[in-house]
Amino acid sequence: MNLYDMLRFDEGLKLELYKDTEGYWTIGVGLLITKLPCKIGAIKILDKLLSRSTNGKITPQESEILFNKGIQNALRGIQSSTLSETYNMMGEPRRMALVNMVYQLGVAGVLGFRKMINHLNAGNYRAASLEASNSKWARQTPNRARRVTAVMSTGTLNSYSV
Repeated sequence: MNLYDMLRFDEGLKLELYKDTEGYWTIGVGLLITKLPCKIGAIKILDKLLSRSTNGKITPQESEILFNKGIQNALRGIQSSTLSETYNMMGEPRRMALVNMVYQLGVAGVLGFRKMINHLNAGNYRAASLEASNSKWARQTPNRARRVTAVMSTGTLNSYSV
């Protein structure tokens, strides 16, 4: 499993603009387009991202392009924040878990998990997993949170073997 597979499992794939659980315009593999309430505005942003008139619909190939842009934004955010040290010291599955969280919550959202980050920095992955599990994020997306925190705790992707 790679990061795309992991996030597609958690986010799904929708080729038409939709409102996510927070009411924000989203498309593809859970990529937030805008928090603005107007669909026309969301379509304009999507059109600009893809340099074409989309009418709010994309192809599977365009979904991958947008996904890659979203991942690059997440990785840039991690590398330009205090999360970079944490990210760089972990193995690949735990890195994937952290990127998954940043992709969903943004860097600022993940930086709010101060105790989790402290435990990750100390190599106490079980405690980090428990901290993340005891959050609004875990209550709002319990299945995803269980999978992501299991990766964090074990360092394996076994929680995605379905």
